[in-house]
Amino acid sequence: MATLLLIIGVLNTLPEFRQDHALHAHPMLVFGFFYFLAGLALVMNYRFGPLLGIIFPLIGLGAAFLVIGVLNWTTMLAILFAIEAIVVVCCFVLFFRGTR
Repeated sequence: MATLLLIIGVLNTLPEFRQDHALHAHPMLVFGFFYFLAGLALVMNYRFGPLLGIIFPLIGLGAAFLVIGVLNWTTMLAILFAIEAIVVVCCFVLFFRGTR
């Protein structure tokens, strides 16, 4: 799960470096940074890691649905959303179970 967050963090930075600079590239870069931090918190086994793994992806998913909308999804965004949903579910389990 931490690996997935780290991968999402890296993948969210990719649109920033494309030549056509998509409109949503800057916010994705910021979210990529926060996803990477949450992934590091999980790898380092910090107590608040699962909570960050819930909060950041939920904010990212909500913002993406509101700003980008379902009609403008690309394959990469669909993959990111699926991974984020998996991460949120796993972090919920970790958070409420209390074990890592």
